[in-house]
Amino acid sequence: MEISIFNLNCWGLPSNTPILNSKFKEERIAAIIRFIIAEEKFHFVFLQEVWLKSDYQKMKEAWCKNLPHSVYFKKGLLGSGTCIFSKYALSFPAFHEYTVNGFIHQVWFGDAWATAGIGTVQTQINEQLITLAVTHFHAEYDTKQEPFLVDRAVQALEASEILKNCAEFVILAGDFNSEPGSIPISILSQHLTDSRGLGLHSPTWSHPSNSFKDPSEAPLCLDYVFYSSSLSLRAVESRCTDPLPYRIPGKHFSYSDHQAVLAQITVAPSIDNNYSKIEKNKCTESNPQPESNLQPESKQQTESKPQPESKQQTESEQQPESKQLLDSKPQPESKQLQTESEQQPESKQLLDSKQQHESKELSELKHFTNSELNSAVQNLLLTSVTFHEQEISNTKQIMAVSFLFLLYHLVKLINQEDTIYQFL
Repeated sequence: MEISIFNLNCWGLPSNTPILNSKFKEERIAAIIRFIIAEEKFHFVFLQEVWLKSDYQKMKEAWCKNLPHSVYFKKGLLGSGTCIFSKYALSFPAFHEYTVNGFIHQVWFGDAWATAGIGTVQTQINEQLITLAVTHFHAEYDTKQEPFLVDRAVQALEASEILKNCAEFVILAGDFNSEPGSIPISILSQHLTDSRGLGLHSPTWSHPSNSFKDPSEAPLCLDYVFYSSSLSLRAVESRCTDPLPYRIPGKHFSYSDHQAVLAQITVAPSIDNNYSKIEKNKCTESNPQPESNLQPESKQQTESKPQPESKQQTESEQQPESKQLLDSKPQPESKQLQTESEQQPESKQLLDSKQQHESKELSELKHFTNSELNSAVQNLLLTSVTFHEQEISNTKQIMAVSFLFLLYHLVKLINQEDTIYQFL
């Protein structure tokens, strides 16, 4: 079976937002809606920067036939701007807010005022469970100094920590604001697979043919679709294309300032011989064959030939003999029995030496706990604090920051419920 996933950052900032407003938003949202209606092959649609609930409602109503199930992750002050549309029923939606996401005094960026996080929901195709996840990492406004690389690295750590524990087949899509091979993408790639594989990563931001391209910005690949196989479902093949035309038909501008990503993943039931053997062994252990008819025969054999057939006796029957041997030869036999306990530290040392050959960073990623992750977040933040302190050096700026800080938390108290709008 082939699963088709459409992913797009819609650039849906309200038209009345000063400086940060997105051009031709109403026309572009309407064009995106028409495109999805015309393309009936999409199983899932992942969107970012759908900041207005009214825009989401338009999409929901227009796509009620092709994609009747959806979740809009509205949490915090401005929301996350992310949503998922699906052909199949959805259940168990959840949202994890990232620990780190910029600084609220940087109003001109706006990232900290939005609720960055990862939204997850479960679906089912042909009785196979699948976890869908959508996210939007912090943007990078200075590609030379990369002051927000720390933020995205922490966000990638948290997303990876959540998804690596999923037993189901996982699909993660979104705007990661990170280039191939960067630290955030490398972190995610420890547990997830890029649907592009080792192929060419065509630019999704500042594409040469995009009408909103900034001449001062280099073309970058920032949008991805990741996946990970499960014990019951595996990916056989995957490929990515850019499904959107470079211009909206009849218009002189593009659908968004980002290019869309269409991932087509071919999946099949997993056939793991080792796993099947383990399961078979578990079944035989939990449901052993009836041995009640065999036990009397073994007892008769042991009575007739006590010495040769003693090896066939159970461990419980051998224990008295071992005690007698210990009584007769306390020193030699005790040493032999102690060898097993003495070998345990040696086996641990072998495992430790084997782990030393692995990358230190990789081992930390595999064994991250919540407390360790929080401490790692604090340590990473210290490396970027000095850069941001330069922006608030004088008294007026500090007063402005204090006011914005109080205003931000006041609004958060008002919106304490942090509702996730669910339309399943």
